[in-house]
Amino acid sequence: MYLIVETYIKYFFDIKFEREMFTLSDNGLIAIDWMIDHEGGIPRKHSNRPILAVISGLSGGNDNYYLYSLMKEATKSGYKCVVINFRGASGIPLTSPKIYWLNGWRDIQEPLESIHSKYCNDATGDYDKRNIYAYSVSLGAGMLTRYAIESGDKCVLSGVISYGLFLNIQANVPFFKSNLFTVYDKLLGMNFYMILSGHREQLKEQCGEEYTEKLFEQLRQNKWSLMDMSEQVLAPLFGCKTLTQYYDETQCVGRLHRIKVPTLFFNSLDDPCVHESTHPYKELESNDMIMAVFTKHGGHCSHLTGNFIPTGWFSVLFLEYLDFLEKKNQQKLQKGSSGKTTAASSIQLEK
Repeated sequence: MYLIVETYIKYFFDIKFEREMFTLSDNGLIAIDWMIDHEGGIPRKHSNRPILAVISGLSGGNDNYYLYSLMKEATKSGYKCVVINFRGASGIPLTSPKIYWLNGWRDIQEPLESIHSKYCNDATGDYDKRNIYAYSVSLGAGMLTRYAIESGDKCVLSGVISYGLFLNIQANVPFFKSNLFTVYDKLLGMNFYMILSGHREQLKEQCGEEYTEKLFEQLRQNKWSLMDMSEQVLAPLFGCKTLTQYYDETQCVGRLHRIKVPTLFFNSLDDPCVHESTHPYKELESNDMIMAVFTKHGGHCSHLTGNFIPTGWFSVLFLEYLDFLEKKNQQKLQKGSSGKTTAASSIQLEK
């Protein structure tokens, strides 16, 4: 069903981008893809349209239905949409000896802060002050949420949406590895192995042939389990001496109190990748900046509606949330207020 919807959306709602290249602090290269709309691609000068940055899941690129669906609707509502791609995604070569994974939140931080500085708070006066929001999915949601946690009051975002997030990765591992006869663990493991295999020659240039061949032999041995690959290969690859250290650097549970911007978490209780018992409900409730929504059905990032041609209905909810935040933030800009909008206040609006 997911593939049918994705194919339909890509065919009937073709999206074009204007690309900006961005060099990370370690010389890694990523693409920032601005959706081309009635104003073109890269933001026009003296435009105050709010910016919506969207971030993919495991594939790391700009062509997923859960990105297309929201970008099309958000553009109609006046948002300027931009995709932040991961290292090595969307046709960009690896230019540093590093790949993307769960603890790569700094790869999100740097382009977000650059976009904010260049297009939202430009000291030259070429660009009007405006807000920037971010929407992320699954793997990308983990990275974005960690950015919101680590940046705290210094976060440049005016609002965050995290869709299909593994908040407690460590507690969820047994379920992910065993659910549906290990289908998801195997398929996603093979998928990520194929993604990395596409960069084999580039990694040889960065890391040397001997190191790369040894790395891919380890990946090959664990390719039928994303969790085994993560524990046996990726944790050591990112310099983690123990599995405990690896999970400490990747998961969000126990740190949600440090989020200081309005944040919406959206998950389904029948998600085949995330067990409902691993959601930290009390921790979510304890932060007024957080609004958490859990539906009975929806799978993993697949909240669909319709019969013959189903579409994702999550875009409607997400836009209501963003529009509410933008209305409040615009009022603050006009009044010159420094007060913060909370996620909880959007609940009051619905009441």
